[in-house]
Amino acid sequence: MGQDLDNCVEVFKSIHQSVERMSERFKNELARINWVTPTSYLEQLSMYVTILKEKRTKNSKASARLITGLQVLDKAAVAIDGLKADIALMQPELEKTKIVLTATMADLSVKKEAAEADREIVAQDEAEARTQE
Repeated sequence: MGQDLDNCVEVFKSIHQSVERMSERFKNELARINWVTPTSYLEQLSMYVTILKEKRTKNSKASARLITGLQVLDKAAVAIDGLKADIALMQPELEKTKIVLTATMADLSVKKEAAEADREIVAQDEAEARTQE
């Protein structure tokens, strides 16, 4: 803050001196007096320091939030890498399960066809039994 404040003091000093010159010109040209006091210069400087502190606090909080967010993203990236590794390890088991599932589906399809055929026979037998009744 020291270097910034020193630069600020020089700028405000220059502004204050410029206002003093313009006040003198105002007095000479229009015969009106405009008072420029050291108090107004000090108030301007004080206001700048106050605003500078507020902005630094705001920036510090924003920086802390950003750092926290980046840390969360890093943790998430590590977790994602772990999940990818788990998926890679489970891939062979998944392939085996797919093969078993395909075989089971084929077996069920055959059994379903057989059950449909048996159902048709049972339906015919039932119809015959009803007619015989």
